[in-house]
Amino acid sequence: MMQPVAICTQIRRQSVLKSQPGIYALLLSSSGPALIEAGKLGILQLRLGFYVSMGSAHGPGGLLARLAHHLKPHAPAGR
Repeated sequence: MMQPVAICTQIRRQSVLKSQPGIYALLLSSSGPALIEAGKLGILQLRLGFYVSMGSAHGPGGLLARLAHHLKPHAPAGR
């Protein structure tokens, strides 16, 4: 399985998305209980399963910039 940073780097290299605006859906999976920080929603407790996060990318940098934001490493929630 590729790590998020590797996926982001590959997308940038291939310029698949460039800086086009649009909408996106991220499919996420949790292998067990976990705490995450979800922006305005705050800290959420995840259970085993799949989650979908929907968003729009109409700002500077478009889809590429928005996905890069989601794929960068973050500090653990609940600090």
